Amino acid sequence: MAATHRADVPTRSGRRSKTSPVLGLIVLLAACSGGGGGGGGDPDPDPDPRLSRSGPIQLSSDQTRLFVVNKVGSDLVPAGRGSLSVVRVRDAAGADAAEVLAEIPVGVDPYSVSVTDDDRRLFVSNGADGTVSVIDLGEGGKGPYTYVTDLAVGSEPRGTAVHDDELFVANFGDGSVTVLGTDDLLVRTTLRLGAVGNEPAFANPHGLLAAPNGEVWVTDFYAVGAAGKGVDAVEGFDDGKEARVGLLGEQGLKRVVRMRAMVESGFTADRTAFDPANGAANATFRAPAGVDPTRVPQGAFFNQLFSLAYDEDTQRLFVPAIGAAPAPPVRFNVNVQSLVGVVQTADATTENVEELTVSLNAQVLANFGDEPGPTPPFTPSETRLDRAFAADVVAMDVRSGTVVLPSRAGSFLLVGFLGADGSISLARNLREAIVRIPTTNLPAGVVLDDGATRAYVASDLVGEVSVVDLTRNVELGRIETAASPTDPKRRRELLGQLAFFTGMGLAADTAPGTDPRDVDTHRFRNMASNGNWSSCASCHPGGRADGVTWLFPTGPRQSISLEGFFAHGSTVASELATTDQKISNWNGVRGSITDFNNNARNVQGGFGFTPEALATIDAGQGQADVPDAGLVFNQGPRLGVSNALDLMTEWVASIRPLSRPTDLDDDAVARGRTLFAASCSACHAGSKWTNSTRVLDLALWPDPAFEGGLPRGDNLFNPAASAIVAFDADDDGDFETRLVDAVVAQGTLDLTNPIEIRGLGGQIGLASAGLAVSFVPPSLFGVRNSAPYGHHGRAATLEDVFVPVQGGGLGHPDFGLNAQELADVLEFVRAIDGAQPTVQATTLLR
Repeated sequence: MAATHRADVPTRSGRRSKTSPVLGLIVLLAACSGGGGGGGGDPDPDPDPRLSRSGPIQLSSDQTRLFVVNKVGSDLVPAGRGSLSVVRVRDAAGADAAEVLAEIPVGVDPYSVSVTDDDRRLFVSNGADGTVSVIDLGEGGKGPYTYVTDLAVGSEPRGTAVHDDELFVANFGDGSVTVLGTDDLLVRTTLRLGAVGNEPAFANPHGLLAAPNGEVWVTDFYAVGAAGKGVDAVEGFDDGKEARVGLLGEQGLKRVVRMRAMVESGFTADRTAFDPANGAANATFRAPAGVDPTRVPQGAFFNQLFSLAYDEDTQRLFVPAIGAAPAPPVRFNVNVQSLVGVVQTADATTENVEELTVSLNAQVLANFGDEPGPTPPFTPSETRLDRAFAADVVAMDVRSGTVVLPSRAGSFLLVGFLGADGSISLARNLREAIVRIPTTNLPAGVVLDDGATRAYVASDLVGEVSVVDLTRNVELGRIETAASPTDPKRRRELLGQLAFFTGMGLAADTAPGTDPRDVDTHRFRNMASNGNWSSCASCHPGGRADGVTWLFPTGPRQSISLEGFFAHGSTVASELATTDQKISNWNGVRGSITDFNNNARNVQGGFGFTPEALATIDAGQGQADVPDAGLVFNQGPRLGVSNALDLMTEWVASIRPLSRPTDLDDDAVARGRTLFAASCSACHAGSKWTNSTRVLDLALWPDPAFEGGLPRGDNLFNPAASAIVAFDADDDGDFETRLVDAVVAQGTLDLTNPIEIRGLGGQIGLASAGLAVSFVPPSLFGVRNSAPYGHHGRAATLEDVFVPVQGGGLGHPDFGLNAQELADVLEFVRAIDGAQPTVQATTLLR
């Protein structure tokens, strides 16, 4: 079969883009071997606009072919790139099929695919490249399948959607939407999502949806401060923030709809530790008068708006979200929720229909009365999903009254119902068990066919699609859309990603060479969290920050992006003894990714990833009975306890820094770099853009290193301490570890501030080190995308970092720089990414 290549197509910048010979050959081989074809008669020469929404999987208009984004391409694809697979799922007679027609290389870190109304062309957004890959599908989408070019768009493109002859691309890193012509492939316009009235700009657009009526909607990924809330009533409060979806117009945002917080999510918390009568230092979160302090209702606000769904019959927009509930206590069943909001798009004056907001986990809880409970050791497999919660629902689809919602953390599909009033129900009544259907690991995309008889569920981990028969509620099978890579390092990283994203679990002895698609996470239920409540990714999307300040026992802690945890380009593996890493958390209370096993146990309610955890679960014992839990503790060993944790560490080390925005002033960046080196590099320098550094040789540790779960010998690591100032591993006077800096003199901490909430937990800092208060300098990788700032999140913008505390800012020292110089420094800070040359520290604070 011949494959033609349009190798000379105008790009956004006006330059000509050439198809590489190697890439063209791979596409040619894929197209020839696949054959193309499928489907019925001639295509409509002028098809009506149809619903188009962002996501990694789409169906052709005739329902015969799937277009699937593979985050990791097979070995046929150049190393590091993703791919797009065309899959026949219906034959000419309308029967189910499973034939991969082509796998076509695209860019690095692809996110979303969109197809034109006539099925003749599709587009894939590539996050790392800042491009959109263009692929021709032939007449009616029947082939040959031909790579055309990559078009430059904005920084970190995410969602895509098509309406008529225009492609919309959400630029996460620029706060804009690029509009491209689907025929001429030229940029029509770039929509800046600036302020609308009193509504602030959309900083991080992510999900897109183009309705058949021409409305194009976009999500802002992170929540913002709720309307009317003061600076110290936003962070740390369950109702402190609101999410937003916007309707696009010709100039940018035409209308903004706020998704207000859910006042009562269906769960309650014990607030007795936050009553002054019980020793709490601050009464902000004690139980209201007349409310049982052990059962205080908890709310949650919408956050992490990955995608949108739409019901054409009612013209309602559905917004799945990972709801954040940061008020204390931070405990597995009250800190995150799976929420779905509803917007009535036909009414331009109506905000979200709050009475239709759904907490999926509350529905699961209500269904416990009649649904059989799971019995360890979770065999047979048919019982493993009973009572499982809906962790990390980041996508959904609605059609013909059927609602499907994949749990990314749980690797299963929830099937529900859309009521006449627009309400979503997972079960028609409490006597009816909730339907959960096992799927491919980490499902992050789903699409229904026109009759809602089939659901196609795409993995965010490997190239795989689950085909679900909704007439019988069973998985028919899985289609391998791209073979798992054979490179050992890439496989280890994928297994580590699965450990990070799963809400079920992963065997502590997982072999590093295991194919990630072969892991049955359901067998290890309750290791990562209690009943699939949450995952590490619930609060660290993609390993980065979720923009939420959580009120831990030691006080408020803004989530930290992990892209700066290891030196950029580090290689971390269980067989390696040395690694250049930073110390985690604002106070240096954790020395490694391995330490987050305690987060799985203490926050997510799981048993952890240690070798004895699964046997404890199988024996029907409690979390406290895990005999080897003490092998992992604050500032404990980094490697060698559990393969699952070591693999997670390796994946975290692979997280790429997000790219800089495309609209920065390069002259200001250059000026700012010089000023930064002179003023800021004492705390923010080097390959991780922080002087919190630990280059540690495990051979220097006492042997045996640990007895009874505690360090022995010279007590090189003290799990009881809340911070480490410096660490001299070999007593030669050279401090290998640079962890924390005193900040009291800088005025960035005020323990009398209302946001400094703590229960009966420890205080900030390490008094024995001679510091009243100390903090780990954060990495500045991707800081443009990690607002708000400071350990308590009081600085809503980078500019607010230097505003005095009395003015609502962070009170960070300005080093005597004037306003223009500060502006230049911040322009440089926004430009810090993996390509920015490092700055060396001018002063080492000890």
